[in-house]
Amino acid sequence: MQLTDEQIKEVAEELQSEMKCFVHQKTGKVISFPDPDRNMAIQEEYWQEQIAEIEANFDDYLEMESMSSLRSFQVMEDFVEALLREKYGSRLFIILNSPKPFRHFKYEIEGSAYREQWFAFRNQEMLTWERGQL
Repeated sequence: MQLTDEQIKEVAEELQSEMKCFVHQKTGKVISFPDPDRNMAIQEEYWQEQIAEIEANFDDYLEMESMSSLRSFQVMEDFVEALLREKYGSRLFIILNSPKPFRHFKYEIEGSAYREQWFAFRNQEMLTWERGQL
């Protein structure tokens, strides 16, 4: 099965949005719907067609997994390591070694000049992760 970069990007975005995501093993068709374990307020009737397709043909689909917390943390570490020569990298390094690193990293990066660089880096890592599952 070969997915286009656009399909892989779609899968990564769906997983980041707390969706369950499945790829048909022969056609590459992507089906997603809200993950009931993460989102208790889903309106199943809206997603019933997608859910029924997966339930009826589960063996034909590959369920895609989002990155584990450990892997997500490693992506942040890799990004910070690339910035360590700069003063800002040292600031992020301290954050990663403090309590609640995900929350504080997100807060710090949101208001920084490195925001776009971080998103590009993270998105590339997610695409690599999803390709690895296929």
